Amino acid sequence: MQLRSGRLLAPLPAPLQQGARCPCCPKDRISSLPDDVLLFVLARLRSAREAARTGVLSRRWLDLWKQLPELSFSGVDVDLLEGALACVTRPTLDLLDIHLAAELESGCLSSLLRTAAKLSPECLIITLSTCTSRLQDEELPCLYRTTSLQLTAVDLRIAPLVSGEFTVLKSLSLHSCYVDLYALLPICPCLCALKISGLNFNDCVGSTYVTIHSSSLEELTVESSDSCSGFGVIDIMAPVLKKVEVTVGRVYKLRGLLLAPLVEELFWWHGYDLDDITFSEVFMAAIGLTWRLGGIGIRFGQEEPRHVKILEMNICCTEAWLLGAEEGYSITQAIERLPVADFSDLELNIWAEGHAIGPLVLHLLQILPAIQRLKLDLDSYQSKEYACPVNCPCGQPESWRNCDISLMGLEVVEISGFDGKDHEVDLLKFIFRCAPKLETISVAFNEGSLDEKIEEICNISFAYPHVDYSVYSTMPPKINEMQEQ
Repeated sequence: MQLRSGRLLAPLPAPLQQGARCPCCPKDRISSLPDDVLLFVLARLRSAREAARTGVLSRRWLDLWKQLPELSFSGVDVDLLEGALACVTRPTLDLLDIHLAAELESGCLSSLLRTAAKLSPECLIITLSTCTSRLQDEELPCLYRTTSLQLTAVDLRIAPLVSGEFTVLKSLSLHSCYVDLYALLPICPCLCALKISGLNFNDCVGSTYVTIHSSSLEELTVESSDSCSGFGVIDIMAPVLKKVEVTVGRVYKLRGLLLAPLVEELFWWHGYDLDDITFSEVFMAAIGLTWRLGGIGIRFGQEEPRHVKILEMNICCTEAWLLGAEEGYSITQAIERLPVADFSDLELNIWAEGHAIGPLVLHLLQILPAIQRLKLDLDSYQSKEYACPVNCPCGQPESWRNCDISLMGLEVVEISGFDGKDHEVDLLKFIFRCAPKLETISVAFNEGSLDEKIEEICNISFAYPHVDYSVYSTMPPKINEMQEQ
């Protein structure tokens, strides 16, 4: 093109084709990297959606996400998700993680699981944030290559597998899923770790009898819903099981059956509604108060010495007329329903609201006379906030102070939250008198305890020189002086 001045303009460059790079721009060095390196970069995005969006950068990136070994989808419509999974070109996946927020229609999850199974994921995680339709059980396909399966849902019902086995499945986690474990576990011959959470005994599949029988299981975790109020049984039979953790919230009359000779570590805790378990033998009818069991559990293998089996109870004093009229079953029955009976340590966490605990502790020691270690944790805050009314019968019968029971196995006693009240001192004297093989006793006083009470406690030890006696307080100089004397 020639201007009036006679100058010629250079011709316009030809338009670039789609995907071509302008000659004046620097070379796209990233896209020239090998596929393995690019896939490594995309994997760091932790999102299949974000990885797919990188296709706008270059035609080279357009289909790379389909080759990722790990795919994570979050908040994607289920129909679009199935379409995306159908585009994956890898024959197998290391990880497939799907998080769906929208409510699914009945049968949609079954279809999605079948599509996921075709990709043979080594680790499969399905999370449903909302409740699924409960009109139809969802079908779980056989996952021949999956070693780890995690299903998290809200009231998800899973139909029994019609045929096949989970031949390599080693880890299974189910949250708020209703499934027949009695039928499922036998077809998981390599299962080592099982976690069941959100278990609701009011709506278990078939019955409230949870059966966990496995010849390969080594670790087991069971957590129930805190809203349970029905009856239940947890039946565990696993010959190579080594670690068990069961936490059950407020299931009335739960029974634990455990046949696992190789268990090295056990934690079993059962919470109760306050109107379930009463100590009828120490009921303070004159003032309408009674002792109630808030929780009971047993543990061993979590602390040294690892072989010691510890029975723990949470006990509180409650107004009887505020509770249910139906009388609960006894503390003895609650202990009998635990999966292990031969415990040697007893730990009591007591919220006494200022009342005497002597009759209560006496009653428990009569039930468990063979214990070797007793630990009492008294709630110091409530002891200051509450006080017994005039002529309170909480210390009745008076004969408990002079009662003699044989505590031949008791060797160690630990008491914390001690105020030095008369009934507490009497309880201490009772323990000294009934435990001839007592070796060690320690008492931790609350802040603000009177010096004369502390001195009285220290003087008790003079009659039992064979006992290693220690007293602690927030005032260590005074205590140390008394102990030296």
